[in-house]
Amino acid sequence: MESISEEQVNQFVKTLQQGDCILGDCTFLFGLASCYPLKEGVEKNNQERIEYIEESVIGLCILTQTCDLVRTCQERRYIEFAPLQIEEKDYLPIKKFKRPSYVAIPVLESEKIIVNLEKTMTLEKPVLALWHNTKDFEIKRGLKTESQITAFSWALARKRSRFAFPDEFVKVVKPFLKRINKKYDKKTDEGRLLAEIKEIRVRAEPSWTSGNSTLMFYFFVETKDFEMDGADQIESWRELIDIKNSSYIDAHMFLVDYDDLSAREYKESVPLDLDALSLSS
Repeated sequence: MESISEEQVNQFVKTLQQGDCILGDCTFLFGLASCYPLKEGVEKNNQERIEYIEESVIGLCILTQTCDLVRTCQERRYIEFAPLQIEEKDYLPIKKFKRPSYVAIPVLESEKIIVNLEKTMTLEKPVLALWHNTKDFEIKRGLKTESQITAFSWALARKRSRFAFPDEFVKVVKPFLKRINKKYDKKTDEGRLLAEIKEIRVRAEPSWTSGNSTLMFYFFVETKDFEMDGADQIESWRELIDIKNSSYIDAHMFLVDYDDLSAREYKESVPLDLDALSLSS
């Protein structure tokens, strides 16, 4: 492997952008407590110490913002990565941004490769420059349009800013979330409606902490001009909101587009994601 200079590194990082992928037999490094390891296949022992595990992954995705990537390695030394993995089962909801712990990479859609945002790793910029100089790795542009770049950046921000729902709310919506999680990719009217929905947001009126609140659910679509009447389906979902024995007094659901709500109403609501709540019984 050829050595690299500081100038070469600084010139190379100017070619990068957030969402770029390093494809090849990459190593992902993380730490665990040897006395209580959570990773499957790691043997537990009685030594209370931190161990570092090297895990082989099919590639890495750059999470660092482009504005920091292109600065010199003296100004911004590190690059943040998350591992790539193949996801057959839940690829569609991930592609539709329904699972905030993961995000799909458009140019890798045919292989159903996604980014696992639950795991991150930091490397110095010269490491990536060394990879670039070898034939063992391919650095591929993951995002090619402005809309893809914006959506990816939004997905990263959402992962770190999710709302902490009250335990009571979690219990109330669990039957509803189990239903839509089960029906999401089905070729039925319900499944097709779920595919049209870009995001689900909810707010408690007058507030989450006041008690005796009404839950307001908003199902956002780009346009309501599609060949189905979602009113009956929305009502059947509303009936799954189990407010009995809770402090909530009512629940309403609305199928809306982005022109229907004011900026204030949108701001006062929070995203309701499939990963936001535990769906276990």
